[in-house]
Amino acid sequence: MRKVTRSMPEPASLGKKTVQKTKAKAGAAGAAAPGVAGVPGVAGAVAMSELQRAAAHYAQPLPASGKRPAFPFKAYKADDVRTRLLKDFFDKCAYCESRYATTAPVEIEHYRPKGRINGETHSGYWWLAMSWDNLLPACIDCNRHRKQATPTPKPGKALGLDEAKGTYTSSLVLTTGKQDAFPITGKRLAAQSLNYAAEGALLLDPCRDDPDEHLHFYMHAKAPLGLVLPRATAGTTTLAHLTPVPESKTATDICAHAATVGASARGAVSIQTYGLNRLQLVRERTRVLRRLEFFEHLLIHITRLIQDLQAPAAHPDCRDRNDRAVASLKTMQAMITKQIAELAEESAPYSAMVKAWVEDFRNRVAAAP
Repeated sequence: MRKVTRSMPEPASLGKKTVQKTKAKAGAAGAAAPGVAGVPGVAGAVAMSELQRAAAHYAQPLPASGKRPAFPFKAYKADDVRTRLLKDFFDKCAYCESRYATTAPVEIEHYRPKGRINGETHSGYWWLAMSWDNLLPACIDCNRHRKQATPTPKPGKALGLDEAKGTYTSSLVLTTGKQDAFPITGKRLAAQSLNYAAEGALLLDPCRDDPDEHLHFYMHAKAPLGLVLPRATAGTTTLAHLTPVPESKTATDICAHAATVGASARGAVSIQTYGLNRLQLVRERTRVLRRLEFFEHLLIHITRLIQDLQAPAAHPDCRDRNDRAVASLKTMQAMITKQIAELAEESAPYSAMVKAWVEDFRNRVAAAP
């Protein structure tokens, strides 16, 4: 997950006022109801925004069944909304940075759920269903409940990928994916309130939050593994901060565990809820890390060759040959550096992890003898 600046103004469809035509019931004598604006049999034909219609819907008393009919939200599905989200997020999931496959198209996700809250008798944040700052593009695995193999460190056992078995060396199968989850530490917002800060949202929003403050990509020079960890509140982030809790536990328990190991509570809850360490995602990030590892070895060896060849030579002919070799090696060096820079572009998959690797690489080079 990386910080994203949302484009403004909001797409026109979100605030557009339209006339919703609803057929009125016939009178007692069977005559048609009076027309509106010259349209026979149509009542209440007034131009309203979707927010206004939703407010009227939720203001109605509950029916005898106690269950309110679902409101047909449509504005967030408009083409201009989808187009802008895909552009702002470079066709990547807002949470895991994966590109959408042709067989699994993007889902327009509500950061604060529009219809209900998981585990609560709550009608959801219906007034934010068409709010631009509440919409994000998400992949199916981040947005829907699914059983996922999730890494679980165990004492005395190295954590990694067991390629022969196609899983982690140590893991639990947990239900991850956001769906209708929205855990908070404060009080749930009243209808039509926008006082977001009072809620104390535990899930990270890439447009409001800086994910780097709560998430840390695991770096191991000898055994690349594309895990993301909740960032340590002090000191160095290690695998000790990763340990997931069984799925029967609540966000409160995850926060308590994070406090015990000194990790970001928001990072821990977000990793667990979005499923940011699900097996296939970690495999893809690990492939990128191995590619970066290859570039690293090439860069180091080429740099050393350049340094050796640029040393004073005894014979002029040798000097000329060395100069040509140095020029060729510098070209290769520049090409590799460009490849790494492209992997770190904000439009590339897992660019936040690549950015973290580049910083780690620079630190290792600076510390090398």
